[in-house]
Amino acid sequence: MAGLYGADEGGAIHAVNLRSEYMTNPSGIDVVRPLLSWVPESRDPSARSLQQTAYQVLVAPRWSCWRETRATSGTVER
Repeated sequence: MAGLYGADEGGAIHAVNLRSEYMTNPSGIDVVRPLLSWVPESRDPSARSLQQTAYQVLVAPRWSCWRETRATSGTVER
């Protein structure tokens, strides 16, 4: 089962509304370089002016198997 999951390390923001090729949890994508998108959301509702400064995309067979990562974007600074 494929899925899109936003993971974080307890930072001030986390990713929500994850999509691949405009779809939420697609069962298959036949695009070599799919368009990925997400919305950064603050953990603190009173926080303002938070910005995402970097991201990393990992591709793994299952959410629980990060040790079996098949591809990574590396850290991308924005």
